[in-house]
Amino acid sequence: LGVPIVIHGQAWGNLYLTEKQGGEFSEQDEEAAVILADWAAVAIDNARVYETSERRRHELERAFRGLEATRDVAVAIGGEIALEHVLELIAKRGRALVGARSLVIMLRNGEELVVQASAGHVQKMRGARVPIAGSTLGQVLEHRRPERITDVAARLGISPGDIGVPDAQTALLAPMVYRDRALGVLAAFDRGEDGSMFGEDDEQMLRAFAASAATAVAMAQ
Repeated sequence: LGVPIVIHGQAWGNLYLTEKQGGEFSEQDEEAAVILADWAAVAIDNARVYETSERRRHELERAFRGLEATRDVAVAIGGEIALEHVLELIAKRGRALVGARSLVIMLRNGEELVVQASAGHVQKMRGARVPIAGSTLGQVLEHRRPERITDVAARLGISPGDIGVPDAQTALLAPMVYRDRALGVLAAFDRGEDGSMFGEDDEQMLRAFAASAATAVAMAQ
């Protein structure tokens, strides 16, 4: 016995019953199945509406966090805070924005990137240097495009311990560009406590934040 599940006039699927005990299906069974299918349609529709609203709420919360982080950076610029304090603020806000276990800020110095600030579960490696040539960090800087990394050990091009994150598994790298000038790279590592991969939304958020961060750094410099 099969009856359709119809949601807002559109066939969503079917409800099937088989092998009735004691004989064949009757008209009463069909009526009961139709009612059951109607209930299923209502339940499925409600679940879809809830899922959509939860997703939108989540998106709004992320957007709000992004605005908060950008606002704090803008306030730092207006307050003429020293570069060291600006970088510390950027590291903390950027890490919280994408839920990273750690975040490292590297600024360009000639043909190298130099670790200037970090936040989270990191070893303090301020002053550590990474060559731009031959490193993924350098590629992100030169090409001015963010990159998500699923295997840090294989893809980063350097030992993650060299920049204070020896246990890093995944990464999200975003260039800091101010008026067409590449100033440095924001490097977030391991999303959440379980070290899960960063998603497209995280990439968009950190990319936008990196633009604001670059402005703050340029002004402080």
